[in-house]
Amino acid sequence: MPILDVVNLKPFVSTRQKNIEIARVYTCIVTDLRYLLSRMSYSDHRTYLLSSYEVGNKYEDQVLFEFTCVLCELRLSIKHYDYYLELDTDSDIQKIVGRYNYRQMLRIAYRNTDYQSTHYDLEDCISIETNMQNHYAYFKNRLANAREENAIILEEDAIVE
Repeated sequence: MPILDVVNLKPFVSTRQKNIEIARVYTCIVTDLRYLLSRMSYSDHRTYLLSSYEVGNKYEDQVLFEFTCVLCELRLSIKHYDYYLELDTDSDIQKIVGRYNYRQMLRIAYRNTDYQSTHYDLEDCISIETNMQNHYAYFKNRLANAREENAIILEEDAIVE
């Protein structure tokens, strides 16, 4: 007995175009996070680390770019030729940077990946983990060891209102 029903198929999405869109979203999140850092009062809170890594096998799980700041660590990674984003943070970082900055950081990640701001449905391209243990110590350790990596340490200029 045939079933006559409307089949709702999603349109074809090119992997290349989707990867370009995810890379654009990564750049937008980093830009918004840098603006959030520039509004912080302490110099060490405005400091961040940018790292890039070489791609070997695009079929394995590898990190391409990494943005590490006092608020979070954002990674653009590749697996099975598809890009995806990972944001790791510690919910206890609110004690250091404040609840407002912590909530704004999460809003930045969600706002840039929602359906209205992307051409494709990229809401599932980011995974946000808030259970990191002592992110502040991890951040300080990464800054201390950045000379050994393919990374650059930068500091945002303060915006005082």
